Amino acid sequence: MEGRFSCPPFFCVGQLDPLFEREPLGAHKKASLLKREVARSAGEIGLNPSETPRPRKSRWPISEQDRLLLRRKLKTQAAARLQRELSMSAKSLANPARGAILKAENKSAEGGIPMAQLQQFPRTQVDGLSLSRMVIGTNWMLGFSHRSPAADTLIEERNGNGEACAAILEAFLSRGVDTLIGPLGGCDALWEGMHIAEERTGRKIYKIDTASLDVNDTKEGRAAAKARIQKARDMGVDILMFGYASVEQLVNKRTQTIERIGDYTDMIREAGMIPGTSGHMPEVLQYCDLNDYDIQCYVQVYNCMGFMMQYEIETIYKNIQNAKKPVLTIKPLAAGRVSPFVGFTFSWNTLRPQDMVAVGCVSPAEALEDVEYSLAVMEHRPPNIRGGLSEARAKILELPEETLAQLRRVEH
Repeated sequence: MEGRFSCPPFFCVGQLDPLFEREPLGAHKKASLLKREVARSAGEIGLNPSETPRPRKSRWPISEQDRLLLRRKLKTQAAARLQRELSMSAKSLANPARGAILKAENKSAEGGIPMAQLQQFPRTQVDGLSLSRMVIGTNWMLGFSHRSPAADTLIEERNGNGEACAAILEAFLSRGVDTLIGPLGGCDALWEGMHIAEERTGRKIYKIDTASLDVNDTKEGRAAAKARIQKARDMGVDILMFGYASVEQLVNKRTQTIERIGDYTDMIREAGMIPGTSGHMPEVLQYCDLNDYDIQCYVQVYNCMGFMMQYEIETIYKNIQNAKKPVLTIKPLAAGRVSPFVGFTFSWNTLRPQDMVAVGCVSPAEALEDVEYSLAVMEHRPPNIRGGLSEARAKILELPEETLAQLRRVEH
């Protein structure tokens, strides 16, 4: 359940050229000057935007008035771009290659394509419940980056509100990814985002709650666990997974059992939900199958780097292949340490048709990219993603002229 940082450009050279019409500069000199002024105006070199810009020595100076205009334009463009991304009632960010994020009325921002006509993600079943094989991770909406406190703060500032979460969820829903996993006990912004996305798209989000339960073998402990399970039921959770912080306390490697897990699975069944486990220990999956516990789905950390995996990749692979029930793998991109192309190529090619992959995203555009990368792997075709190839390298590869023309438009 991790994502990747996304930093859209804050300006377009073509849009800002009028500021320099009075200056007879060459293209490269003008671009270089513009970049320096953008850095100064955007505060990237430590200038407080509220300060009056200081004169600087330059071979191609621009006036103080133009510098103020530039700063004002940048601020307006950045605010407008963020608003377009977060407000799903207006035009959404478009992906020229694969369509667009859908409007609230289930139509795309360009072309009015109904949601049902867009290619939908493959599905699996858990105890008779139909779920998308790609699952929406929530770490990159809740502020768990697995990288640094600064990254956590960045996520919280960007996605710590209902509209931001709704934008990401609507992007996933537009491609049939309607299953979400996370610790759902106390995240108001995420719940607000789910309600907004469900209302706008008319689609249900299937919720998997990784709940931390009180596992103390006392009357008070059982009462607390039951209360948490009842809370999940009242929230509309479909699958309640025994969180790793709880279930791993009950693992007994000597007897190869998970002590008293039946008490909690019975409570989950009585509340009308499907029981699962969200342990990081590979033994959790093994012991559930070995003892035929009423566990219908298991979480397993799985990625090509071995990130946060407690055994070798080959061992975890065999664990998954031998599992009796569907496995929901997490950390496919190793919390952003692996590119989507590499991470999804590994995961989808080494999992079974019934298994799932959970991935978190920091923006709607990332969600659409991850869906496209995954579908490309499943269909054994190149991903239809723009970028990643410069015009110079394209010439070396002798690509068609129309491809070169497209690259020129992107680069300029």
